[in-house]
Amino acid sequence: MSLLAWQPFDLNLALTMGQALRWREGEDGWYVGVVRGRIIKLRQTHTQVEFRSSGPETSMDSVLNDYLTLDENIAPVHKALIDHSPQMARLVELYGGLRVLHQEPWECLITYICSPRNMVKNNIRAVEQLAINYGKPLSLDGIKRHAFPTPECLATASVDALRSLWLGLPRHAEYVHRLAEAVVTGSLDLDSVMRMPYTEAKHRLMQLNGIGEKVADCVLLFSLNKPEAFPIDTNIRRALREFCDLRGSDSELLGYVREGFGSHAGYASQLLFHGIRNRAI
Repeated sequence: MSLLAWQPFDLNLALTMGQALRWREGEDGWYVGVVRGRIIKLRQTHTQVEFRSSGPETSMDSVLNDYLTLDENIAPVHKALIDHSPQMARLVELYGGLRVLHQEPWECLITYICSPRNMVKNNIRAVEQLAINYGKPLSLDGIKRHAFPTPECLATASVDALRSLWLGLPRHAEYVHRLAEAVVTGSLDLDSVMRMPYTEAKHRLMQLNGIGEKVADCVLLFSLNKPEAFPIDTNIRRALREFCDLRGSDSELLGYVREGFGSHAGYASQLLFHGIRNRAI
């Protein structure tokens, strides 16, 4: 089946930017990943995105439209950033097909709780090990993958068992276990967090062990519908310096971002990240 990509859209940028870690490049232009318990194959052809699914494909078109944000009108976002500065206009020109994915909140939360002080390749391995050891087996066209494990599955795993998977720092296993227990017991309701205003939602996430500002903003931006979230790390600091001539503390940088980018801050962060990664300008 196919989805209509009627606006500027670049599947490669969307899936290889490091937002989601379970996508692999396959043969003949296909990308293979796991979305909401299904193996998904995606391939872009001009204004369409072809897809195949390990489950009924008719039930996945709306899910993938939302996941890839294909129904979102990106034009006002582009215009706001183009009007902001020549530097942002250049990034839009080069990478305007980029989208911020709408990931499943639980998987996104665990992905980013394992990210601090963890190289990307090791974080990819950590997420995959959790799926292999605790997720449901899946298959499509001879491809074998696993669904991401549910909170119930990870809550029953011991911290020592999780630590043996080398999720990054030793304490990451404890964070994963505690988060799973929090979701199972109802003390953490991610749907409720999604409905909160940005500031309240960020505060709620940062009450949890292992979640600092960057992790909270990543989860809010990539899975909890908070487009104003702006994760700051070394790459973003460098990008703001080189592309926007901005220096200062993180709080000072965030003040500028809030004023300059507003509700488009999250999208701007991804353009900046990709620009600095590729030394585009």
